[in-house]
Amino acid sequence: MRLWRIAGILLVLLALVGLLAYLYVKTQAVSMEQQNRISLYLGELRELDAQWNVDVLRSRQGINKNYDAITDPLTRIRTVEDLLEVEAAPLPGTEAPESIRKLRSIFDEKIELVDRFKSQNAILRNSLRYLPTGVQDLKEKVLDLQADEKLAPLVEQVNDVLAEILKFNLLPDSSTAERASNEILAVDALRASYFSPVDESLATLMNHARTVLRQRTIEDTLLKSIASLPMVDGINGVANAFNHEFQGALIEKQRNRSYLFVYSGLLLILLAYAGWRLIKSYKVIANINKDLQLANQTLEQRVQERNAELTTTLADLKESEVQLIQSEKMATLGQMVAGVAHEINTPLAYVRSSLETVDGHLKGFVADLLSEHETLLETIKSGDNEKVKEQLFKVNELQCEFSENEVLKELTGLLKDGIYGVDQISELVITLKNFTRLDREMVVEFDLHDGLKNTLLIAKNLVKNKTVKTHSRDIPHVTCSPSQINQGFLNLISNAAHATSDDNGMIHLVTGRHNDTHVRIQVIDNGCGIPDDVLPKVLEPFFTTKAAGQGTGLGLSIVRKIVEEHGGKIEINSKVGAGTKVSVLLPVSRRDALPVAA
Repeated sequence: MRLWRIAGILLVLLALVGLLAYLYVKTQAVSMEQQNRISLYLGELRELDAQWNVDVLRSRQGINKNYDAITDPLTRIRTVEDLLEVEAAPLPGTEAPESIRKLRSIFDEKIELVDRFKSQNAILRNSLRYLPTGVQDLKEKVLDLQADEKLAPLVEQVNDVLAEILKFNLLPDSSTAERASNEILAVDALRASYFSPVDESLATLMNHARTVLRQRTIEDTLLKSIASLPMVDGINGVANAFNHEFQGALIEKQRNRSYLFVYSGLLLILLAYAGWRLIKSYKVIANINKDLQLANQTLEQRVQERNAELTTTLADLKESEVQLIQSEKMATLGQMVAGVAHEINTPLAYVRSSLETVDGHLKGFVADLLSEHETLLETIKSGDNEKVKEQLFKVNELQCEFSENEVLKELTGLLKDGIYGVDQISELVITLKNFTRLDREMVVEFDLHDGLKNTLLIAKNLVKNKTVKTHSRDIPHVTCSPSQINQGFLNLISNAAHATSDDNGMIHLVTGRHNDTHVRIQVIDNGCGIPDDVLPKVLEPFFTTKAAGQGTGLGLSIVRKIVEEHGGKIEINSKVGAGTKVSVLLPVSRRDALPVAA
């Protein structure tokens, strides 16, 4: 108890110190270095975004010969976004991470628009590069075909289309677009008026002209979408979120400083109270020491008196234990008395029946035969030969009838049955006598098979509706107390009988060697089984699963005690609904006894 108290005090002290350390850490100043890093990251994002916009416009105007300038910033932008998320992770609120996610979403949308711009601009550039070359090729073909004078207006009209397309590329307004479209329609009209040997080249040229008109419009739409993205608002939102987090952290730390001040004051008061208690405890300890000094003077005498009381109590407990076990034994036997009485009544019944049959024969055949023999003797004495012959004839008839009915053989069998019934009664009486003996300390070499046989005889009425099978293997005699071992067998068989039903109850008694020094006896039933939460308790004294008034809870406890006193071990395996197996290991000799588990 004292150790628990000391442990509790230590836990309280650790909790107090831990709370003090927690408040101290919470009152540390907000890191300005983190704020500076975040400001640098946000400034870098602004610069990257501005430069990105410039590079997109340069690509639009054709100043950038490739798209590396609008692709290179992406890696650094992603890196800065990841760095901002790392800075936001330790902050308590969710505002900064949410604003970073929104900014990342805006960047993702801009990246998608820029990628689309790149693909559309590549198509535009390709058509713009082709148009001057295509017009020059057309002129050369026309020069090769000078005989066809109708092609001269077509060449002029194509030059007009090229001029208007180039103007539209430089100044993409609606009027320029309309003029370029009209020129293209004019070329289409000339193509439709006659067959031209340059028709295929002319068609390709006009398709590229239309592509320039279409792609330029698509590009302008994409550039407007890029320009309309709230990049500045997103970056400013991240900055505001971090500022709000830092302001909240400052307020929280100020509040924690107040808590730390109040908590420190409470700790000082607690320390003062503890000091006062220590001084008071010191005085109490001093008084206790005085009392201990006085108590030590009579301690030896009190210890001797206490030892004497404990010795007496121990002897009483041992005597009570013997009486308790014997009481349980007698209680078990009392439950068997009715069955044993029935078993005695059965042989008594056929002994009585045999004797009544013998009495009937004696009063019938034997009495008549003796009476006729007496008459024959008297007739012989009279000397009347005719009467002698007549009497001899009667005696001979009775003798033949006596022989034919095998009366003598029947009488002999009835007498043997009576003797057998008396032997059975004698065996039951001897078995009961052995079970009720109090000589528990008598140790002899004992045949366990005989013990099981005698136990089954005692428990015959209890297991009469069960199927009992014995599986015996050759085992040596065991040095033990037969009375105790039989008591253990009776308790195990009784438990198995109570756990099984009368309809299909089955009990197996298995004996055999466990190893060279120990034998094993198993009582296996197919009863209701024992739940897992109850199984560890069944060997405890007074624990029972039966209803109140139907069990003492000492049966298995006594078995365990008997087995352990003989240097053995008991094991119980059970499954609900499948049955129980109780295994008892006993040493053949006491020198091979197993250590008793604590």
